[in-house]
Amino acid sequence: IPSNALMHIVVATSMTSAIVNLACSLRSHYRQNNIDWHVVKMFFPGIIIGSLVLGPLIMLFLSSSHLKVIFGISCLFFGLQMFLARQKNDAIKHLPPESQLLLLGLGSGAFSTLVGISGGTIIGTILNYYQMNMRKVIGTTTSIAFILSIAGTIGLLVVGYKTSNSLSWCTGFVYWPAVLGIALPSPLFAPLGAKLAHHLPTRILRKLFAFLLLAVGIKMML
Repeated sequence: IPSNALMHIVVATSMTSAIVNLACSLRSHYRQNNIDWHVVKMFFPGIIIGSLVLGPLIMLFLSSSHLKVIFGISCLFFGLQMFLARQKNDAIKHLPPESQLLLLGLGSGAFSTLVGISGGTIIGTILNYYQMNMRKVIGTTTSIAFILSIAGTIGLLVVGYKTSNSLSWCTGFVYWPAVLGIALPSPLFAPLGAKLAHHLPTRILRKLFAFLLLAVGIKMML
């Protein structure tokens, strides 16, 4: 794999692999009634445009080293924000109007496509800021991330098509052997994760999520 395309392939493969995992988790969160469909609907237009069009187009102008730095810094930022966040109430307060959520969805979709995190981190941080219950945050962001991953994968397949002509087992920026290796265990373990999210205290969920982001961010920066 060419070094100038390595991070592009990592990001696209990560996003594609997430589709199966998110689909399995989505089913469990739906059964647990952990999804706020009104919030999903408000984010939907921006998420589609950002992940399908804007993010993949921006990626074409960034090098692999730039994507590494963006990915590492974003994980550190969102991890610290989540770790330092105070306990919130169970209801959303002062949710911004649909026009602002459209812009937030647009930016989240584009940025998530650039770093391959399926939108859960960014959308989850936004909803946590607006005081949504942590279980609702996880279920709702899973739904949004599922939509984003499909749209982002399509966009990255298209913009990376010329690059994949010289690479084995690649379509666009997606490396299929890695997708299969990551996605195959998902039907077994994703429902377990959703059940744990429903039963664990929200404070512990927030800290676990934060530690994961910080660990990944530090590893990437090093």
